Amino acid sequence: MSSTVKVLKKMAVARQAATAFMTTDFFTVPFLSDGTSKKYDPIADESIFGNPFMNLPLQGNLTQEGSIDTNLDVYSSLPWLQMIFDQADTEYTNFRFETERDETTGLSLAILNSVNCLQYANIYPKSLKISGGVNDIIKSAIDVTAMTTQVRAATSAFPTSFKATYGEVPKQPLTFPNLGGTNGYFRIGPQSAALDSGDDLNIESFEIEIITGYSDQRYNSRGILTPLFAGGGRPSVSLSFKIPRYSAETFQNYRDDWTKLQIELYLYSDATNALKIQFPNVVLDANLTDDDITGQDITVSVGRNGINTTYVNSNMTFWSPIKMILTN
Repeated sequence: MSSTVKVLKKMAVARQAATAFMTTDFFTVPFLSDGTSKKYDPIADESIFGNPFMNLPLQGNLTQEGSIDTNLDVYSSLPWLQMIFDQADTEYTNFRFETERDETTGLSLAILNSVNCLQYANIYPKSLKISGGVNDIIKSAIDVTAMTTQVRAATSAFPTSFKATYGEVPKQPLTFPNLGGTNGYFRIGPQSAALDSGDDLNIESFEIEIITGYSDQRYNSRGILTPLFAGGGRPSVSLSFKIPRYSAETFQNYRDDWTKLQIELYLYSDATNALKIQFPNVVLDANLTDDDITGQDITVSVGRNGINTTYVNSNMTFWSPIKMILTN
């Protein structure tokens, strides 16, 4: 019996230098499922083209849309984070929003199946969702939109040039137990003092979502699908988590008093594999239940931490609503 394992489907992604499909500096994507699909944008009113009696609708731009689900690790997540946070492709550790974004180049995506290699140019991430629960691997879901070119190439066309150090082999994925143990933690507390081990909280699950500002509406140029920025390019961030057991009214009091809070989540695997996520300025949403139950679901509203050099929370001196620090 042969010991060779044949991989029938692979995926890789790269930041683009321009609008053409990249051929170098790819990152392997350890995807769990590929929910993307191609579709044509319809052009409904054909009479404006002088063809009111056509039997078939005129096809608009061809797009690639859907969600890519992966295990979260500190290598393969880099091109997505660079794109979402509008950071240079040489940034590997520190990601945050602090300026208006106007990204005009997208990502190249290659998908290998058993018969061919699909090559997509100018893919844009609409959102990133990071979630985890007890005894589980941390997952990420990237919702993508747009595409300028798609090529159905031979299987041999799958990328062979990967980003040095980070690209070819992903890191071990982060897991929910990395929130505990020796170094990992989830901390929440008022902005009146810096967070420390006294603010540690045991949680059952969490979910973070970043809406990038890229939308399904695009600049009016057939074949060049550069998404418009919704809301002037400002991202939005949301966070929710669940406490498995509580006995005090701490979070109801935070809600009723409209207490400004700060949160730090630290996933630690080892000295070269960790992710810290900071939220400098949050308040609890008003829909927090007052029921006398064992567990508690908590949703927070996430805001920016000031403008220019003025900070709402001086314990975390950055303006972005979220900051992600990778150790890789």
